[in-house]
Amino acid sequence: MSMLRALRRRVLTPNVRETRLETRGFHIKDAEAKHQLETVGTSFLQGYAYAVEARSANQAVDWLETVPRAFRGFAYEGAG
Repeated sequence: MSMLRALRRRVLTPNVRETRLETRGFHIKDAEAKHQLETVGTSFLQGYAYAVEARSANQAVDWLETVPRAFRGFAYEGAG
């Protein structure tokens, strides 16, 4: 990864702390729901970060395919 792409990712991608329910001010129903919702948010941001940092669409797809299947759609949405 080049330094420029890494810097671009760091500058353009929101901090993963922004996916925490407490940060967003949401009611926490239970630990399982909290984990599920926060993982969705983290997956979305990961996909966004992959798109920002990738050299090509094919490289982004390769990285997106590493996201666990249950959350891959959210990562693709973030990349979009």
